[in-house]
Parts: sequence; C-alpha cells; structure tokens
Amino acid sequence: LQEENCRCIRVKPGGEFSVVDESCYQIDRGKADNFRSLIKSIDKLEIQIVDIFFLYGGEKTSRQDLESVAGKMEDYFNRGVYSLLNLIRALDERFHRAKRLFVVTANALFTPGDDHVAFETCSVSGFLKSVTLELDWLHCCHIDLDDWSVSADAHSQSLIREWKNPADVKEIAYRNGQRLLPVLSNVDMDKEEVLD
Repeated sequence: LQEENCRCIRVKPGGEFSVVDESCYQIDRGKADNFRSLIKSIDKLEIQIVDIFFLYGGEKTSRQDLESVAGKMEDYFNRGVYSLLNLIRALDERFHRAKRLFVVTANALFTPGDDHVAFETCSVSGFLKSVTLELDWLHCCHIDLDDWSVSADAHSQSLIREWKNPADVKEIAYRNGQRLLPVLSNVDMDKEEVLD
C-alpha cells in the first residue's frame, strides 16, 4: 500500500498497548481497551482512517492440534474473532462514516477441491455478514487466501487487487492464484441424490 502512496499504520500483536512510532503500534489483541487506545491515538494524529486490513490468525492448524482443541479455543478466538470484534467496537465508538474493512484469512472458506478448512477461522464469514447488517457505515470484505506459506508477494498482489476493486464484493477466495467468488447456480433436482 505504501507503494500506492498511501499512508499506512501497522499494528502488531504483543503486550500492552504501546506506540512504537507514529506509524507502528503494538496491542494485546484480546483486550478491548487496547483497540480503543489505538483508535484514539490515531485520531489525535488527525489521520483519517478510510481502509483497514485485518490479518486474521496466520497460524496453520495441524491434525494433531485438532485433538487438543478444547484447551486452545479461547486462545484462537482471542487472536481472531474476539480481536476483530474489539476492533469493530472501537471503530463504532469513534466513527460513523464510511470505512472499508478487509479481513484476510487463510483457508476459512470451503471451495471446490479444498480438503482443509481452518476451523478456527471459519466463523469469520458469518460474523462479517452480521456486522455489515448492524453497522451500515462499515463495508466488510472477507478475503480468504491459500495457506500463509504461499508467496507473500502473490498474496500482496491479491490484496491490492481487491483494495482497488470498486465493486462491493463481500467475499473472495484465492486458490492457486485463481480468484473465486460465491455464486448461485441452478440445481437439476431430478438428477440429485435423494437423502433419507
């Protein structure tokens, strides 16, 4: 985004809220007051927030992790959907003018040919649809990428493409470099298998 001549502010996870410099902050993603402090601090700089990229998660869950998931769910949610909720609440307290929120996940959406959907991020899609209905000033776009281990440059180009796209697309998945959108299609009921 900086190559596009946009002022960018990075927010990285860490301990308590702190200002690293005027373009970098550190927050505890599980604490709502850290997000409020972040928004207030940016607001004091008289920077107009227009577009926000929220990188959700980033860790790949292995099959072994699924076995011990009960103890890790709170941690997954604190790093993910709860931190996203904290961000949205902090924005809602300060702003009510149009903003675009791009939420970036990895393997959160099922697409044809997928053999793995990340359980810890699959709730994001429904959550964002609810948020959009409740906060008409916030335009959410869910961008689901391949595994995080795929080229960072390829992912960056995909994110820039969606950022520049004037269409109001709510949900996009990228798989093997292909841009996939959810669509409805006709079903031939005569050819469908009957379930008991």
